[in-house]
Amino acid sequence: MIKKLKVGIAGYGVVGKRRCACIEKNSSVEIIAVCDQAFHDDVSTIDGYRSYKSYKQLLNEKLDILIVCLTNNIAPEVTIAGLEAGLHVFCEKPPGRSVLDIIQVIEVEKKNPDLKLMYGFNHRYHYSVQDALKIVLSGELGKVINMRGVY
Repeated sequence: MIKKLKVGIAGYGVVGKRRCACIEKNSSVEIIAVCDQAFHDDVSTIDGYRSYKSYKQLLNEKLDILIVCLTNNIAPEVTIAGLEAGLHVFCEKPPGRSVLDIIQVIEVEKKNPDLKLMYGFNHRYHYSVQDALKIVLSGELGKVINMRGVY
């Protein structure tokens, strides 16, 4: 029998719950615990999962995978903490708010070559984004100096 991978979700808002719903459909993984700063300290379970207020408490669980669905200001820190804890990490975009954030994540990732790190750039291959890129690269609109996209 193949061992189920144990998952923790850091950030249990709209996106975290969406990721949770996807994980629940996969029989090779199981959600062990979730965390969110909006949880009350005295809450011990949410939707049947152990719950914590802090990602540091979540990382004390025996996990294989950490899914980071937190705000941009803390996502790099939590991604690094997950890698340093020996976990595979999936993090919602962006990888950081600055080049320094990203460099720090890359340095930790390089120290852990057996771990997988992936970011959720899930719209990169969406047809509308691909079509927009083709138009920009074609030059048919001239040199693009500013662009605003609405989704």
